[in-house]
Amino acid sequence: MNADYPYEGLVVLNVNRNDLGSKLKLKLYVPDWMNLGILERGNQQSDAKTGKDGFLTFGNLSEGERIIVNYTYTLRQEKTLNPRNTRPGQVRYFNGPLILQEEGLPIFHIMDPKVCKDSSYHHQIVFNGL
Repeated sequence: MNADYPYEGLVVLNVNRNDLGSKLKLKLYVPDWMNLGILERGNQQSDAKTGKDGFLTFGNLSEGERIIVNYTYTLRQEKTLNPRNTRPGQVRYFNGPLILQEEGLPIFHIMDPKVCKDSSYHHQIVFNGL
C-alpha cells in the first residue's frame, strides 16, 4: 500500500498475493475529517463511501488487483484542550491531522521546537476564533 497521508492525495492498494481467497477483507479507517473522493477498482469508478463503522471495506480481492482512493481535507476549527491556559474564544486549526501554527504552516510532531520550548514545557498553538 502507498499513501500520501498525512497530506491530501491518494491511497493505492496493490494486491500482490492472496492466500485466503474470498475470506480476505481489508478495512481502511476513514476519520470524519477526511473527505473521500473517487474509488477506482479495476476499470470501474464510484464515489468512495464508508460503512456505518467508519471504514472502507474491500472484499473479494484478487492477486494483481489495484484499488485507488483519493481524498482531501477541509480546514477545521476545534476547541482548545486546556481552557485554563487560554482566553475565551481561542481555538485550534487543523488541516487533516496536522495542526497549524501561527504562520499557517503544519506542525508534524508534538516535540517540534515550535511546540516544545524545553524538555518540561509544552504550549498550545491557538488562534482567536472566527
